[in-house]
Amino acid sequence: MTPFIAGGERWPIGCKRPSRRNGETLDSSVATEAYIYVQSGRIRVAAADGPPANDRPIDKALRMALYGNLAMVPLPQLLAWVGSSRRNGCLQIRHDKATTNLFFHGGRIVACSSDDPSKLLGQFLLYRGVIDEAGLCQAMAEQEVGGKLLGGILVEKGKISSERLARELSLKVEETILGVFEWEDGAFAFIEGASPGTNSIKIGDGIPVHELISRGTKRLEDRARILSVFTDRRVRLKRTEKPLPQNLREDWPTQRIYQSIDGKRSFEDITLLAHGSEFLVGERLLKLYETGLIATEDGDDAAEETASESGAHPEAGVRDQSTAEEGSRAENRREATTAAQVEVMRPSATSAVSTEDAPELQFVHWLLAADVTQQREGQPSAPIPSEGEATGGIERARLHFSREEYGEALDLLDAACLVDPGDAAVRQLRDHAQRALIRQIVGNGVIPSRVPVVISGRGDPSKMGRSPTEEFLLKLCDGSWDVRSLTWVAAVRTVDTLRAIRALMDRGIIELREGP
Repeated sequence: MTPFIAGGERWPIGCKRPSRRNGETLDSSVATEAYIYVQSGRIRVAAADGPPANDRPIDKALRMALYGNLAMVPLPQLLAWVGSSRRNGCLQIRHDKATTNLFFHGGRIVACSSDDPSKLLGQFLLYRGVIDEAGLCQAMAEQEVGGKLLGGILVEKGKISSERLARELSLKVEETILGVFEWEDGAFAFIEGASPGTNSIKIGDGIPVHELISRGTKRLEDRARILSVFTDRRVRLKRTEKPLPQNLREDWPTQRIYQSIDGKRSFEDITLLAHGSEFLVGERLLKLYETGLIATEDGDDAAEETASESGAHPEAGVRDQSTAEEGSRAENRREATTAAQVEVMRPSATSAVSTEDAPELQFVHWLLAADVTQQREGQPSAPIPSEGEATGGIERARLHFSREEYGEALDLLDAACLVDPGDAAVRQLRDHAQRALIRQIVGNGVIPSRVPVVISGRGDPSKMGRSPTEEFLLKLCDGSWDVRSLTWVAAVRTVDTLRAIRALMDRGIIELREGP
């Protein structure tokens, strides 16, 4: 019996399989309901258009896109099916603002990629202390010009040896893959035959699925321990009088995290400063907490203050309402993710487009993120909902679009994608909102080459009303970082970095000066 799978259970999915007529496979494919089940100790996929006694396994000839939601099909069951049936292809999983691609060959994971900012290679190397922010910016600038891989550039510049890079890539792959186990929901699609591209990290001989499931289960247990202590990401942390022992001083991430704890910063603030994922930072914070080196701030006043410092958007109530409305229609809007969405293609015509006509192209790297859907030539784009179809949050987002209130539209569409990350049409509309908002912010003076500087007398210590991203950026507004560099070093989306810079400008806290 495959580990973690019990016989007699079924998990509903959707799929697109080849049409057949008189035994001949046609070019077109048809969507059908299906489910994952267990038969003779193997994970199988069967069409659901017949009674249970007449289940027809279709996984042996599966040349189709299989899709569904992790809320309905737990990740271990999904991985067990891919592994036991020795699949070749890509399992793409979307959750909130992130997309992770797991590539399989013969049922083993052989490559992966992710657009989660905290899991990108540059951020991971910053977290590990392998490079500093200045080194990352130099490499990113060269990457935008020449298109080389970031790791190769760092090796050429002598920032890291090829042997060290290989070790760090191995750790980064582990974090990317195991991080998916933390997603309790999210849209998935398995695209048969899809292969990794240049932006994917290869994994030698591959990882057996049963080993991955075992490690992922351990990951969830560790995460539960972290959440049992740090129940609120806004909780502020403080050091105790106990000194940091030598063995922890020798661990760079732990030392940096410990030094960032000042009694004012929250778990969320520290995560951004450390350039790590919530799990990696939480893991080290838990160790510091359990050894009595740090404590949480107590008292209702602290809780109320952190709540007011979270930087909640004025439309938060609208987003919550939108989330509820979209949730009731989520099942009606699910679509299969096409193979065109598996890997994001580098824009081939970027250099031919004037940045005056498209200001967002001044941040070329944002176009390479997998949450901005790029279609391969010849592949159909997901349709944008028509006015008649748009309801709830989508309708309000369109209203904001018509008023050129792109920030408000993006907030609503982010909420809709969180409810139903598999809705390709809504994700594409969100991509349009990101483009429009970047264009608007750049047009309003947030020029990539300008340098943000704190206005004298305005850099007060109060955090009231400032988000963690704004706090992170304020630390770097010392005259040595331009806007483009800040979008590289911040572990958030480019559009979120630009919004935070604009918000600090609007409140009179920073100003932009001409670069050197």
